[in-house]
Amino acid sequence: MNWPGQERWLTLCQTAGANKAAARWYERLARAYDEPQRHYHNQQHIAECLWEFDQARSLARQPITVELALWFHDAVYDPKAGDNEEQSAALAKSCLREGGVSEALVETVGLATKKRTQNLCNSLVSCFCFRSQGANDSRANCGGADGCKTPR
Repeated sequence: MNWPGQERWLTLCQTAGANKAAARWYERLARAYDEPQRHYHNQQHIAECLWEFDQARSLARQPITVELALWFHDAVYDPKAGDNEEQSAALAKSCLREGGVSEALVETVGLATKKRTQNLCNSLVSCFCFRSQGANDSRANCGGADGCKTPR
């Protein structure tokens, strides 16, 4: 699976209501995910997360939020640091604010980006923004075993 093209990023930014300032962040993200210390949190990982999301996009209540969070969730990665998620969330918020998107979207993406779970991609895709399939659906209240309690 290949790193997604810039067209996907630009379409996402436009859909999110961003101005042209957000476009320059594509190269920054591409460079970040291509850093030599990355063995897992790399371009391949993001491509796989986005592919997985694409398979379920139609179920998402907030597909823009989910996709933006996937692009940013590992943007900052220092194997010795304990705050990569927080730094990635701050980076996402900086990009989105610079891009002029709504503050509500900025904050929601920030929360989703720093969510700590065993598998953030699966958590975002299966929990964060999915429409409930029924009262017994574990996604209905977004409070599954991984403790997902993000806003809807």
